[in-house]
Amino acid sequence: MFTWLGKFTTRHPIAVIISWVVAVALSGVAVLWGFGQGGLFQRMETSEFGIPGTDSEKVMHLTEPEEEGGPVSLLAVTGVPVDSDEDRVAQFAKDNRDLFDGEYVESVSDAFLISEKQAEAEAEAEAKLTDTIAEQVEKAMAPITEQAQSAQAQAEAQIQAQVDQAALAGPDFQAAAEAQAQEARAQLAAETKTQLDQARAQVQTQVEQEVRRQADEARNTPEAQEQLAEVEQQRQSLLSNQGTGYVVVVTRQADLDQEQLDQSRVELDEATDTYRANLQAEFPGADIQEMSEEHMSDVIMATVQSDLVKGETLGLPVAALLMLIVFGGAIAAGMPLIGAISAIAAGMGALWVSTFVTTVDSFILNVVSIIGVALSIDYGLLVVSRFREESRHLQESLGEGRSAHHLKQKVVFPGVLATVQTAGRTVLFSAVTITFSLAGLLLMRIHMLQMIAWGGIVVTLLAVLAAITLVPALLTLWGRKLLKPSPIAKIPGVGRLIYLVGDHSTDHGFFAGLAKWVQRRPWLVMIGVGLALVAMALPLRGLELRNNFSDYIPDGKPLRSAYDTIEQEYPSLASPSVSAVVDADNQSEAVTRFVDEVEAIPGVETVTAEPLERDEDLTLIQIRVDSLDQAGPEVTEVMLAVRDLDVGTPVWVGGSAAGQWDFTHAIAQDAPWALAVVAAAVMILLFLMTGSLVVPIRALIINALSLLASLGVTTAIFEHGWFGVPQTSGLVTFIVACMIAFGFGLAMDYEVFLLARIKEYWDQGLDNNTAVARGLQRSGRIITSAAAIIVAVFIGFSMGEMVAIKQIGVALAIMVITDATLTRLFLVPATMTVLGKWNWWAPKPLARLAEKIGLRE
Repeated sequence: MFTWLGKFTTRHPIAVIISWVVAVALSGVAVLWGFGQGGLFQRMETSEFGIPGTDSEKVMHLTEPEEEGGPVSLLAVTGVPVDSDEDRVAQFAKDNRDLFDGEYVESVSDAFLISEKQAEAEAEAEAKLTDTIAEQVEKAMAPITEQAQSAQAQAEAQIQAQVDQAALAGPDFQAAAEAQAQEARAQLAAETKTQLDQARAQVQTQVEQEVRRQADEARNTPEAQEQLAEVEQQRQSLLSNQGTGYVVVVTRQADLDQEQLDQSRVELDEATDTYRANLQAEFPGADIQEMSEEHMSDVIMATVQSDLVKGETLGLPVAALLMLIVFGGAIAAGMPLIGAISAIAAGMGALWVSTFVTTVDSFILNVVSIIGVALSIDYGLLVVSRFREESRHLQESLGEGRSAHHLKQKVVFPGVLATVQTAGRTVLFSAVTITFSLAGLLLMRIHMLQMIAWGGIVVTLLAVLAAITLVPALLTLWGRKLLKPSPIAKIPGVGRLIYLVGDHSTDHGFFAGLAKWVQRRPWLVMIGVGLALVAMALPLRGLELRNNFSDYIPDGKPLRSAYDTIEQEYPSLASPSVSAVVDADNQSEAVTRFVDEVEAIPGVETVTAEPLERDEDLTLIQIRVDSLDQAGPEVTEVMLAVRDLDVGTPVWVGGSAAGQWDFTHAIAQDAPWALAVVAAAVMILLFLMTGSLVVPIRALIINALSLLASLGVTTAIFEHGWFGVPQTSGLVTFIVACMIAFGFGLAMDYEVFLLARIKEYWDQGLDNNTAVARGLQRSGRIITSAAAIIVAVFIGFSMGEMVAIKQIGVALAIMVITDATLTRLFLVPATMTVLGKWNWWAPKPLARLAEKIGLRE
């Protein structure tokens, strides 16, 4: 296969290069624009880490709204004198509220609007009460008025009768009677009015007292008081408990298409900027920041993208410079980089395709990029270095004075063919080993780890494909230029540096001397390095695994400030420390008992119980703990205590601490199976490569010790905040899993590089110690050079803002440094010297099997 591949590459280099150019171009279009289906960054998601079948995952789904509304944004206003000058703050909020009332906004609310609506409702209720009193007074006065008017009419009739009687006596008597009657009527009207006014006043008092008594009774019913309390609670929930801020809640319309959603996002951002400018003009030093799921996803995605650009911008130029020194020329140094860029671009294209069939989390991109760059440079470095070694041998055998065409036919083409047959086989074997290391993650129940494994496997295979096709094709075209000294080597000082650390193909040198130094005192080196690695692993005793989603919000971002403000100053808006769903209705004895027992748990501040929105036969219990870290030890202790309660009915307990606990324990439960698969695969592959049963066992033990040591140093660095990294309360759980998988894969990568050369000399009949010394000499520069370059790349990625990416960048950098120095340069030669010829031992049946089907160069 490798012979055919080498011949095909040397005969058709242009076709191979064009194929890669097309693949990279198509991948680039897919990643950036997506052929009209959305680019990679638009199609990726930022998801929670639910574990199927766990309590936390069930609670997460049960508490999701049955009908999904529009996006809700919480805009936290800080630095305003709510306590000391609430009227002024309320007037500002009222004057500027309409800024958020955009085309796609459903509602805008804040504490002061609730107060305004409450005041309006109270005024409306008072007006209705006044109308009711007036109506009832009129109703009560109707018969009294009728009776008074009837009595007045009778009295007036009597007066008129007296006037008529006087008229019979003559005009003079009639006139006198008329005057008296006029006075009598006026007095009668006045008396009637007075009686009616007195009656009305008495009725008014009685009716108003009764109506207001009834109104007070209505207001004092449990239902009414509960409603008032809910309104006040809602109002208070939007006011800072420090008296220095408030929250504006903006709810956009549901069922917006993507274009409308994007437009509404722009309008909201513009309104927020205007609101902030007005706010700071009125209250210097004040600010407003948004916190929402949408905004959180946007910020994390943007940070992932910027960290990716920053990592590659910082890491790749340093890598290029180091390769320039290693190879002593720009052409040789550029080939591994071209392979790395091509493999990563094609890998991103594969991730874009994956978004159509499954959820691809945003974190996967940076993780895959890190491992893609590392392996591509590793493989490219080995291939180019082996070509230079093979071509030097061929060139020396030909002698001087050969034409360019002759050199290409007799040196370059055979050199490329030999490189693919030897280094190509080695890097493919390494890629297969790493693939099996990553395949262990596929056995995890955690979708994100499965996707990281899938992405890692794809980019690993693409890296090796680039190394055995693209790089040899480039060597076929430009390999002749590598036969001549580079002009760079003529620069004063640079030539000496290239000679000291550059790519050389000799059997004697620094690494052979180092191997012999180790072989003179193997037990001392083995014990000393072993103890050093154990000491490095000691900080693992205090390792705390973290998986709280809020940890992924970068420090220094306005979103981080908004999130912390809401968590600390708005308890009702903050996520509850622990959420539990009881399989019983809110009024049941089981719920009452459960609440009582939860309240008795030390550390619990408040407990609320209410019917679950989507199923009123279930009860949602929200538990708050006095802790700023909702996934910290205090909350975790309370969560475990709640899970231990037994009230005779099913209870599911979730929340941040529960999710973190379930995530960590899912990894712990699945890890033995994953490790068993990886160990078995490595045993089989290394056995087929070396024909030995001892070498695979030794490799597993040493690599495991190296990994634990690196993880211990990483734990200490982030625990204490050394070297300028952020001080954290633990390592991200999935990063630890990835670090173990990728770290073990990279360690096996170097193991394969070293063993391939040692086995090559052993097969030539050299004794064990000589084979180890020459193998280390031939591969030592490649391993240390690759390690230095990869560390530069890893450190570049660790310069980003995302803590999770910082952790994996630092962890892998430490792992590579540890493995390429203490392990490969000292511990491996020491143990192989101690074991001697037993390195190559296998039971006779297995030895015959290896002889028959083993993999050899």
